[in-house]
Amino acid sequence: MAAVDGYMKNLPNILLVSGSGRKVGKTSLVCSILKQLSSSHQVVAVKITPHPHPDLQGMIPVQVKQGFQIFMQQQTNTRDSSRMLEAGAAEAFLIQYSQGFLKQAFEQLLEMIGSDRLYIVESGGLRDLITPGLYIMVSSSFLPEKNQSSGNLADLFLDETVDFKKFSSRISVDNGKWTLNP
Repeated sequence: MAAVDGYMKNLPNILLVSGSGRKVGKTSLVCSILKQLSSSHQVVAVKITPHPHPDLQGMIPVQVKQGFQIFMQQQTNTRDSSRMLEAGAAEAFLIQYSQGFLKQAFEQLLEMIGSDRLYIVESGGLRDLITPGLYIMVSSSFLPEKNQSSGNLADLFLDETVDFKKFSSRISVDNGKWTLNP
């Protein structure tokens, strides 16, 4: 995978989830993992999207800059970041970015809340910038693969037939690194 501007950061404390499209179960998987681990680990959940979300109810802007915005989820509602908070995330954030600003937005988040924390991130584009500790691609058998380049780097592929609750028991954290158990 070609790094953006020569940037490829190794971050074993990040579990990255992406998917082949919308409504394939990415957030459901993230929430299942959070429910499984929240009693033993403080995990920061992050949803990253290039698509603007007009309804930001329950969210507080923590960084608004040219090309990106970072919001912290404060109140529960139907948003993906709210579902992550309800599932047990210590904190939940939404990053909205314009093309060419993902790297800057993600670096700002890490600087703001700490690069050494444990993260679970839902993003289709972040794999082009980082090597996460664990990368899971969720797809629907009914949708063509949209993220082929990133998907080829996935540690594991899941589809809608997988029982996410049962699968989540295979995910663990060892010395600050995400691991997948047999």
